[in-house]
Amino acid sequence: MNEIQNQIKLHRKTTDSSIKSYSSNMKNLALAVTGRPYKNNNFLKSKYEEVIKVLDEKALSTRRNYTSSIL
Repeated sequence: MNEIQNQIKLHRKTTDSSIKSYSSNMKNLALAVTGRPYKNNNFLKSKYEEVIKVLDEKALSTRRNYTSSIL
């Protein structure tokens, strides 16, 4: 996760609070989809249908925030 955070800081104009929010969202999404703590982004591809299912259960603003975190 730290490597991803560093890449985001390097290539985007993003505040530390936004990066913290992105990290938190990814950890929560990974836990909801896989039942395990965040390890890497592979679950986004291998469990695509489950990711969509979890996102569909969230409020629109939460879905938007999670999608921003994924991108």
